[in-house]
Amino acid sequence: IGITILSVVLGAAYASSSTSLQQGTAAGNRAKALGYAEGQIGLIKSAANNSAALLNQYKIDQPFCILGDGSVDTKSVNASKGVCELSTQAPYGVGVRYNSGSKVFTVTAKWPGNNASAEDQLILYYKVGGGS
Repeated sequence: IGITILSVVLGAAYASSSTSLQQGTAAGNRAKALGYAEGQIGLIKSAANNSAALLNQYKIDQPFCILGDGSVDTKSVNASKGVCELSTQAPYGVGVRYNSGSKVFTVTAKWPGNNASAEDQLILYYKVGGGS
């Protein structure tokens, strides 16, 4: 009986720690993805504050990502996911879309979820002020 009780206690402890580890990993992955998405919004904000011509390059009706130098990249977009695969930051992807009707930029970040068959994502919205 003592071994059975010990086995149950150890099994419960293992299940609890496994769930906590998965939740911690998921939170870390989400934080990284949020950083990449915020980086894209930062580049849009910089263009809005410093270069109307550059900002206008971002106002296109197709998924794209913004490279570190501010240039638009439409070639690296994974068509089925709508995001650029970040080769230096695998397995994350980030994509931007502009809606000319609402004048809102939508930034999507995607990454593999803890469940191998699932994909997690987050979406941020940004509207440039000043009637742009």
